[in-house]
Amino acid sequence: MHISLPFLPTAKDFINNLLEIDVKKRYNCSQAISHPWISGNTARDKNIHQSVSAQMKKNFAKKKWRQAFNATAVVRHMRKLQLSSQESRAAAGQAAETQEGQPAAP
Repeated sequence: MHISLPFLPTAKDFINNLLEIDVKKRYNCSQAISHPWISGNTARDKNIHQSVSAQMKKNFAKKKWRQAFNATAVVRHMRKLQLSSQESRAAAGQAAETQEGQPAAP
């Protein structure tokens, strides 16, 4: 997600510390509460609802477009498989007709 806001580094630092994989490095409750993003005025003074909502809508639209594209690709692939299957059946039918019309080998 890309939000160009001046407080972003502080917010990112807070979230990264909460999502730290290493339990020893991950913030505990007291560390989280004392982080500048929470304890300072950064989080309280900024109304990020509009920018976050806009970014979420944009990401949702991208996801829906990607799903539609993937669905179209699957349908196209299935049509190719169907056509190749029909062609191979037709070729097999022609080969059988040709063999039936030939005289038996001595």
